[in-house]
Amino acid sequence: MSKDTTKSAENKKAALKKARKKYFSYGLAVNLANLSPRPKLFHSYLNTLACAKTLVVDAEGRAHSKYCKNRWCPLCQSIRIAKLIDGYKGQLEQYPELYFVTLTRPTVPAEQLKEQREKMMHAFTRIRMSTYFRKNKFSGLRKAECTIRPDELYHFHYHVLINSKEGAEFMVRRWLELNPDSDPQAQNIEAVDRTNHGTGKGALLEIFKYFTKLIAKLRNDDGTEQRFINYRRLNVIFEFMRGQQVFKPFGSLKPVPEDFEDEELTADINIERANSIWQWVVSDWYDIDTGEALTGYVPAGSMVELLDHPEA
Repeated sequence: MSKDTTKSAENKKAALKKARKKYFSYGLAVNLANLSPRPKLFHSYLNTLACAKTLVVDAEGRAHSKYCKNRWCPLCQSIRIAKLIDGYKGQLEQYPELYFVTLTRPTVPAEQLKEQREKMMHAFTRIRMSTYFRKNKFSGLRKAECTIRPDELYHFHYHVLINSKEGAEFMVRRWLELNPDSDPQAQNIEAVDRTNHGTGKGALLEIFKYFTKLIAKLRNDDGTEQRFINYRRLNVIFEFMRGQQVFKPFGSLKPVPEDFEDEELTADINIERANSIWQWVVSDWYDIDTGEALTGYVPAGSMVELLDHPEA
């Protein structure tokens, strides 16, 4: 197989993946915008509907577009995560050892989330600014996450990559001292598998997963699993996390901006027809002159059902 053929196949795969994310992103935003009462983020959800709606292809076949840059948008979040990985991976790999630490407090209702965040930020700052921590020059990356829990509760927590087992143990020990109502069994320290280059459990890049889970899973009485999206409760998380810094480096790790500008990138696909314009309609981009579909993407029935049957 020639290099050109391989590149073309990879490009088609990338375009199909992008279409799938765009379809999911659009359906997600529609349901979020339609919540009643109207959410505070209503206009931001509308912006997501227009995200990458039009692809403008230049003379060299590079596709340019406008992005909503919202964290709930899978299309934009994949770009953001790729940028963060590019900026942090090389830095993190320079450390001889790395440990993945989970720091938690008890789950809380929505109205207590801001107070919970303040308590956790204060505790983490005290740990990071302690004489012992600074003397040993511990370095790493902290990530904030918030997930939905049963009984209308929410779990705001930290995942931390740190370059020392001693530092990880000190962090958990001091965390429990500063948060006596935290469950010791809910805190965790795990050595990072340096041979695993993916984002799965124990891998270096696990920390770069999304800041919340968009799709919930429920096990039925018959043992089958049901997937659904609780838009009402996701909206609570999106409003709570709005404008907050998700990734926070400490020690010698240099910060990488979480946001990106449209000018920084082209769409991660090349299109053979130069100087063309493609418009998104339902589930694909179409050439405005010829009507040709770009990817041929057809949403799976499970995807359609997931987006068409919201769990509010």
